[in-house]
Amino acid sequence: MSTPTAEVPPASAAPTRSRAEVLRRADGIELIGEYEDSGFKEPPLLARRADGQVVQLTELLYTVAESADGRRDLHEIAEIVSERSGRQVSADNVSYLADRQLRPLGVLALADGTTPELEKREPLMALRHRRPLLSERVVNAVARPFVWLHRPVVTLVVLVALAAFDAWLFGVHGIAAGMRSAIYNPALLLAVLGSTVVATAFHEFGHASACRYGGARPGVMGVGLYLVWPAFYCDVTDAYRLNRRGRLRTDLGGVYFNAIFALFAGGVYFYTGEEAALLAAFLQHVIMLQQLLPLLRFDGYYVMSDLTGVPDILSRIKPIFRSLVRGRKREPKVAELKPWVRVVVTAYLVLLLPTLAFLFAWMVMAAPRLLATVYDSFGLQIDRIVASAGFAEAGVGVVRLLALVMPVAAMTLSISRMVRMTGRGLIRWSSDSVPRRIVAATGAAALIGSVGYILWPNGDYQPIRPGEKGTIGEAIQAVGDAPGGRPFYTPEHELIYQSVPTEREAEAAEREGRPLEGAADPSAAPPGTGLPGDGMPAPAPGDQAWGLGDDGMPWSGDSDSGSGGSGGTDSWSPTSPSGTTTQPGTSTTQPGTTTTQPGTTTTSPPSSGSTTTSPPPSDSTTTTPPPSDGGSTTTEPAPAPSEPTPDSTTTSPDSTAPAPDSTTESAPVSPGSLAEPAPETTVPDATTPIP
Repeated sequence: MSTPTAEVPPASAAPTRSRAEVLRRADGIELIGEYEDSGFKEPPLLARRADGQVVQLTELLYTVAESADGRRDLHEIAEIVSERSGRQVSADNVSYLADRQLRPLGVLALADGTTPELEKREPLMALRHRRPLLSERVVNAVARPFVWLHRPVVTLVVLVALAAFDAWLFGVHGIAAGMRSAIYNPALLLAVLGSTVVATAFHEFGHASACRYGGARPGVMGVGLYLVWPAFYCDVTDAYRLNRRGRLRTDLGGVYFNAIFALFAGGVYFYTGEEAALLAAFLQHVIMLQQLLPLLRFDGYYVMSDLTGVPDILSRIKPIFRSLVRGRKREPKVAELKPWVRVVVTAYLVLLLPTLAFLFAWMVMAAPRLLATVYDSFGLQIDRIVASAGFAEAGVGVVRLLALVMPVAAMTLSISRMVRMTGRGLIRWSSDSVPRRIVAATGAAALIGSVGYILWPNGDYQPIRPGEKGTIGEAIQAVGDAPGGRPFYTPEHELIYQSVPTEREAEAAEREGRPLEGAADPSAAPPGTGLPGDGMPAPAPGDQAWGLGDDGMPWSGDSDSGSGGSGGTDSWSPTSPSGTTTQPGTSTTQPGTTTTQPGTTTTSPPSSGSTTTSPPPSDSTTTTPPPSDGGSTTTEPAPAPSEPTPDSTTTSPDSTAPAPDSTTESAPVSPGSLAEPAPETTVPDATTPIP
């Protein structure tokens, strides 16, 4: 019997691996790499899609996307990922990452090889309804000539010039004259608004040229809708490939070009003398502050993002501020950031937000003066239409009236929309929490009450007068005067400027051929105003009383300026300390003096125990020597020789009795206190033209 033998299985061959799915990146995907100078403890890696959207990827996802070259399958990619990450990754793991992470982001193509069509995710508060106006080629061609402006030497010169110009504009000259000029001339107001539109387009070329200077390529330029306002935009997404300095230069390029435009507007003023150009420069500064605001997606948002190296910094501002509370647990969005990021974000907001709050307070406090100026200008345009000589002139007046009304209506609409949006935001923020509702209600009540108190008509609604400045110093002082309810038109300010006519009053007086009379008593004017009653020396005889010139500074003019051909350039009527108004052809009596008109005889009251007799003067006059202080020469009538009677005494120094057709003036006296008798003043002949 044979012994059965065991059957030995044949040697098994090495197992063969079937070809798995091949992964390929989507069309137009560009792997940028590590986010340079990142504020994260673990820097993210960036990839840019064909639609311009930049996505952040972890190191694991970025390795999968980088390995998906259209030739490697899941197993090969898993081996590469395992080797680079230092941990075992299977083909199933790679397939999961591809289906659940990379394809939904649009980084990898679908299984059939097609590129997924994804709707571009618009972030909150982003520009919507974009419409390209200039192609990428045109934008690069137009931006090329401006690249040299971003050289460090040129930038330094521009910043130094801007600092000097701002010191003069806001510290010395002020912006009140520019506002007044634009409001009273609606054509200039439209020109200022038009310059703002031009400056906004110039702002976008600042971004584009800065992007080109750094080595990146700007994209298309167009217009969109931000919240409710139209806005220009320029696609500079390619700046993500630059380092931090290049990205910041691109972010600040628009604000930098606003500064250049402000300097250009200042140059227009120095060349032409047109004050409205300074208003255009001021508006550029307002736009710069607005653009630097990081709480909306203006330039400041991207400045802070690139400064800290955190692309989504807007979502981390609240956690950063909450982390400042001692003892509070640090949130994950803060824990993954480098420590210095919190310091930079806090410092940026601490410096910027008070400046914006001051600008908002200034706008509220200045609103009564601006509204009163607009109202006065509106009446002036109506007066011009009524007094027009024909239909053509009336038509021009109607156009001016519309040019004044439309910008004011547009700004009113924008402010009302902003108030409604702020109110809705507060309601949404406080809807789920009772403490938040209390905070929101208290804050809203305080804000509304403060604004209402300032806007309440309590005497502050006065048009801007010639000579007012509107400097930062005045604005700071107005904050201290705000509790009185009249921050920009205090009682002291009223003493100085109430007698100065408004534009409408001056034109009405000129049209009717009548003089303007002062409406205030400046005898109580504060010291240093240059008006009578301020404690300053009285003007010498032969000089006009103190007044306000075109620049708002006190002046004194010659008494014969009316006949000298000045032609009514100074229409303000000075007032005497007693409150009476002095006009040519009238007489003013000062305490202790007697003023006579030609053809009259005036006898001063005799002193007690004496008799005063005025001898009849002759027709001749004698000239008195000039005073020691270089004053003007005055004449006095020479009395005829006569023998005094035994009952007569020396003529009283306080009496003067000129003969008919003679003019009497007293010699100037040295300035003294207001308690001393003021010198006599002789007015010109009644036929002298009134200035």
